[in-house]
Amino acid sequence: MDTAGRLIVSNFGASSITIYSNAATTNGNVVPAATISGAGTSLGSPTQMILNNATTTGDLHVADGNSAAVLVFANIGSANGNVAPTRNISGSNTGLARSGSGTGPFTATGIALDTTR
Repeated sequence: MDTAGRLIVSNFGASSITIYSNAATTNGNVVPAATISGAGTSLGSPTQMILNNATTTGDLHVADGNSAAVLVFANIGSANGNVAPTRNISGSNTGLARSGSGTGPFTATGIALDTTR
């Protein structure tokens, strides 16, 4: 949950991130306030996420096992639609690549953030 009370959910099967307003009181079949999805997002199968509220824009770090990457979306409070990540950690030097020419087990499935360094 972010500082504005929005719940941010990774959707592994739908390759998307959904954001729900008023998470403390929302109940039932609720339409998301925002959905991040589409080819431009680089989302393959997002798993765990960390929200860095220490930044002024609210950076969302997303572990994506299918893409073998950590995707970072800045200003998550206003993100919606087919938005590209602001930056990413991916490539052969990262140790996140899937084995078996990309068909092996997912690698980037967990994430933690140390904001003190």
